[in-house]
Amino acid sequence: MTKRNLIWAVTLLAIAVILVLAKRPTYSPSRQEGLAPQFRALDETYRLIQDKGYSPSADRDLVRGAVGGMAGAADEYSSYIPPDKAESFQRRMEGKDRGVGLKLEQVGGQLRVHQALFGSPAARAALATGDVILTIDDRAAEGLTAAEAERLVNEGPLGTAVRLQVAGPNDEVHAVTLERREFPVESVAGVLRRQDGQWVYLVRAEPAVAYVRIREFVRSTAEEIRIALRQVDAPQGLVLDLRDNPGGQFPVAVEVADLFLREGTIVTLVDKSGPQPPYTARPEGSYPEDLRLVVLVNGKTASAAEIVAGALALNRRAVLVGTRTRGKGAIQGMFRLPDGMGEMNLTTAEFLLGEGRSIGRREGSSTWGIDPQVEVVIPAVDGRRLSRLRLDLEAGVSTQLAPTTRRARGRSATQAGASTAPATGAATRALLALDAQLRKAVDLLADPEAFDGILHQAAATAPESSAAP
Repeated sequence: MTKRNLIWAVTLLAIAVILVLAKRPTYSPSRQEGLAPQFRALDETYRLIQDKGYSPSADRDLVRGAVGGMAGAADEYSSYIPPDKAESFQRRMEGKDRGVGLKLEQVGGQLRVHQALFGSPAARAALATGDVILTIDDRAAEGLTAAEAERLVNEGPLGTAVRLQVAGPNDEVHAVTLERREFPVESVAGVLRRQDGQWVYLVRAEPAVAYVRIREFVRSTAEEIRIALRQVDAPQGLVLDLRDNPGGQFPVAVEVADLFLREGTIVTLVDKSGPQPPYTARPEGSYPEDLRLVVLVNGKTASAAEIVAGALALNRRAVLVGTRTRGKGAIQGMFRLPDGMGEMNLTTAEFLLGEGRSIGRREGSSTWGIDPQVEVVIPAVDGRRLSRLRLDLEAGVSTQLAPTTRRARGRSATQAGASTAPATGAATRALLALDAQLRKAVDLLADPEAFDGILHQAAATAPESSAAP
């Protein structure tokens, strides 16, 4: 190659390199003085998105995303509550709900009513489990997910209305207009609901055994329990159902445990400063100890519900029946974030059962949660049938058990000529046939010798069972 050609080759190569570099995106990291080292990556990420991102991003959206990610990374139970959810979250904890009270599900391509919450506008309009939602505010429901449809019908300012077209049990189509309102959360339930809206709390007549299910722990829960037990004349036993209970307010859990304990440690909190003085039971206002007590638990019994179950078991006040609990030993606190960014639900403490037993899941430990003294497993097929039956019993109707008790739309059962008395016995028998855990609890309470034997055995092994893992 001649010298002249070599010069041209080098020149062309240099031009090509310059063109490539000109087309290549460049990014110069910012160097902010005084920025803490752990936040430099966060700052650089923000600048990279704003400088080089294809789609524009609002600062507020980016900050909210960063806050949410940080909250979720704190631990498995901490979370970020955005502004549009913070108010409803707080209301729920206080025992209030808002909207029309419809829970929906997708069944065979149809959008159906899963549940109309008691006391809600949907329940007052006599919407029932299985009703098919055809349109929402003149928009076809077909193609909507259950979550999307629930947001459409429930979310909106108080006093606003939503129009539904609904197909009932006989495929008759009718229009319903529901006004969004605030209504109380019903945290305590019984065996079945009468047509007048009142719960039946007696699961066995002889000997008298009461049944109370706590769905979640809200401000009114302890008083709801007192009201429920006043409906049963001198029960000899009580089934306290804490299955599928996700928890709730810590002070309410302590209050409920104290209802059934005259003495003993309920729970101890440990925060960043160390163990706090334990919460102990007081005899004032407690139910007598001759009221035998069985507590039902399962893998979805969590947090505040585990406090109650654990306190009653460790103090040998109750027999636990079911399966191991979830093992959520964390306590969260709500903290308002600045600039209207919402709130953070942050884990601030751990609770210990009694004076030292941790129930939280820890890597390598096999002792998380609370094991029942009597393990009873419900087969999955029975569990699905049981869930559907409970919805019927909660609605005050049961097409499976007594078709004549199905509520006529707009009329009470009495007006329709139906009697609830035969259905009560049939419903209870069907419930006990499906619910092996409840059946075992009732049998134990009807057999004082077997019940006392389990408590004595628990007392004999108390040092081993109550030791911290």
